[in-house]
Amino acid sequence: MALAHLKNIFVPFQPIPGKAVSPALGYAMSMAERGRAHLTIRALGVKVETPYTFAPRFVGSLVGPVNAQHRADLDTAWEEVKLRIGEAGPFDASAALLGHADILELVAFQGRLHDVSVVDLPDEYFAVGRAVVEELLFQTGRPVVLVPRNAAAFSARRIVVAWDGSARASRALNDAMPFLRAAEHVELVSVVNDKDLSGMVPGAEVAPHLSRHGVKAEVVDLELVSDAGRTILDRAKLVGADMIVMGAFAHSRWRQFVLGGATESMLLNADVPVLMSH
Repeated sequence: MALAHLKNIFVPFQPIPGKAVSPALGYAMSMAERGRAHLTIRALGVKVETPYTFAPRFVGSLVGPVNAQHRADLDTAWEEVKLRIGEAGPFDASAALLGHADILELVAFQGRLHDVSVVDLPDEYFAVGRAVVEELLFQTGRPVVLVPRNAAAFSARRIVVAWDGSARASRALNDAMPFLRAAEHVELVSVVNDKDLSGMVPGAEVAPHLSRHGVKAEVVDLELVSDAGRTILDRAKLVGADMIVMGAFAHSRWRQFVLGGATESMLLNADVPVLMSH
């Protein structure tokens, strides 16, 4: 089934030396093809800024070669990108070497202009990729699909929705509707002994809403194993899920250090694509 109402997809990525060009790029290209959607591609190299110093010439001599290498890595990746998209059709694609703050400003701006952003699951905690994910999650008001390095082409035949009855979970459920409508099997999964769900909307109450949208969902309650994120990942593996859908949580404005437990677990351990919304 085609992906209805999915018209604009944004995929920013950072070239990483020694690794294949962004898995998110191939995933987003196949998603765009499936949905006949417009795809905006931004290859972003990190420009190391020269700090204020009493020895600008010395510092510049250190920073210059680093930026030259980053530019070379970006140019190499960009040539590969041009080869790939040349075969697939016309996209809005460009490459730029930018400072950290400028990268975050660009992705936040572009993310707000698209239906969904598709990015690589970050390999490191303190890295530009991690900051990009957080910027897209918390500053765009749009869903983000996180793609692990083992992912191939886009697929959403079997989807596990992490449901805790919260507003964040409801937002993610609605944002994922184009994928849920096209899926063959959907599970609405709640981890029942992870936290107090007494004031939340139970999964059984959500199923009729999904049914009216043409989505037949199975409601499943799971006992907590290790942590909620791990429990959901284990369920996704058991049923052969192609995608996980969940709300993203942060406990304060210092979000980079206090993401919700299940959100952090997904960022660290996900081995299937995860659609997150905040």
